[in-house]
Amino acid sequence: MCKKLVLILLLLAMCLTLFAQEGKYQRKSISTVESVWIKKGALKGIDQFDYAFFDKMVKFYIQIDRFDYNQLPEPLLKDFRAQANSAGALTPQALADIMNQTIGTKIKEILEDPAIQEQRGKDLKDQSWGATFAGSKGKSMGLTVEELAKLMNSAYVYLPYISSMEMTEKEGKISVMINGGIVWYQVKVAPDGKVNMELRVASTTMGIGSSDRNPKQVMGIKADYSHFDFGTESLPTTVEQYAQYDAVQAWAKNLGVKTKEIEEFKLSAQIADTRGGGEFGVGLGFKEGVHLDDGFFILENYETSDGKLKTKKVGFARITKTADNRENTAELSTAKLFYGKANEGSVISEHPRLGIDVNFKAGLQTGMMIPKELYIYKEDVTDQVAFNMGFAYNLAPIIGVSQTFLDIELGFGAPIGTELETNDNMSCYTLSAYGGLSRKFWFGRNALHANVMGGYDRLALDWTGIYYDPSNGYVTGDQVLTVNAWGLKLGCDYSLMINQDLKFTAGADYKLGMMPTGVTYEYGDYSEDWAAADLDGPWEDLRLGGLMLRAGFSYSLGELPVNLFGWLDPLKRY
Repeated sequence: MCKKLVLILLLLAMCLTLFAQEGKYQRKSISTVESVWIKKGALKGIDQFDYAFFDKMVKFYIQIDRFDYNQLPEPLLKDFRAQANSAGALTPQALADIMNQTIGTKIKEILEDPAIQEQRGKDLKDQSWGATFAGSKGKSMGLTVEELAKLMNSAYVYLPYISSMEMTEKEGKISVMINGGIVWYQVKVAPDGKVNMELRVASTTMGIGSSDRNPKQVMGIKADYSHFDFGTESLPTTVEQYAQYDAVQAWAKNLGVKTKEIEEFKLSAQIADTRGGGEFGVGLGFKEGVHLDDGFFILENYETSDGKLKTKKVGFARITKTADNRENTAELSTAKLFYGKANEGSVISEHPRLGIDVNFKAGLQTGMMIPKELYIYKEDVTDQVAFNMGFAYNLAPIIGVSQTFLDIELGFGAPIGTELETNDNMSCYTLSAYGGLSRKFWFGRNALHANVMGGYDRLALDWTGIYYDPSNGYVTGDQVLTVNAWGLKLGCDYSLMINQDLKFTAGADYKLGMMPTGVTYEYGDYSEDWAAADLDGPWEDLRLGGLMLRAGFSYSLGELPVNLFGWLDPLKRY
């Protein structure tokens, strides 16, 4: 027999306004229709969809701590599957309509049944009613007493769906692209017992995964696609599975943020106390799944000229110390104000993000050396215009130190020099790939940002000309000469928070460029390599480091089609 009470039927569907006024988050009870519904014919180039891995990602990113989770009874799903599989073009709205016509109709029929209405407020453990239900109504409906209790305690019903998932391969490089989304319904019960299934959100997103059958070795490092890492787990994979897992995780992660963005699901709490330095306490913590550096808007109510009560955002804050309130609910987390105001009694409301910032920077690098003896330019080249794109993953929930980031950065540079007339057909540019750590120190809207990174730089020369092909003799074709070198750089930036997501940055870094590790010459299907020991003369003098002055912008992402840093997510504990 089920231990839950029908009395709590859908009290969790109270309106958001009331929650905001009371200043506390009420746990929601949710049910899923399927693990994932895949449109007929949606899978292209994929022999087998891995439902177990998909369920793992959904459980981690969507069935989160703030929810009580149930599975809808199997008898309710038969008509939905039949209609969904026979549907033609599928849109989020079309899928929602099918859910309403099938599952919604069934739920309304069950919950509006007079015999069930009569039991509202009574304990389902009542033996006489339980036996009667199981032998009559339950039998005709195909439900047990336990399944009915789950249904009546589900304030929200959701369905992840895939409209298309395609795997393609070109020259050994595998790519998987997923398109789909999630449909959310709210089950509402009126005081007279009438039931309504209301579509709340139909969100769409995409995910892209990739792998390579023959990954190239770069600076002695080669990608390994024989396993997929998720926290401390290492899941064995084929090259095809790796690309599928990569896309599924990116897709599920995006849907997790979109779920948290639904107004009823956003965490909220009253400011319990205010402290010095812009800090204040709030009654949210580990129990609700709050992490260090999570962002929250500060809300206050105001009355319009026509007497209506509305809410406005008056500030923004981040959690700087997370309370362990799983046993002691009186424990308060500490938040710090970044801009605006925070008054005792005001309400904070969650601002969900991926925990990843993307940044774009441009500037001038000076102090490098491309010797004229390499016969690329007429003079020694020491300067270049540089462009960098980077991603920063917030490590604070993992290591317990606020505003600490794991950074990766890709760069492109255009050396400033006069090319030799014989090189009119040649393009010369630099590429870089760096990774490291950074830390931000905030003073209101302003911050100083220090970082240390290591990686490599590449000088690349592309041209079309005559070369000797061992199979065909002298031919004309594309040729590439690349020079790689390790580097280490230190940087410092100033950041100005324009809003909670967008920041302006300006700063400098100094890169210590090492001697080249080797030179590679590629022509047609052939290549030749020269190690550092074989280099002499001007090659030894080549340096790609120097001082870079730069400015740009960074943005906190709520969605990203590719899976960056995903293996770190399960390690969050602060």
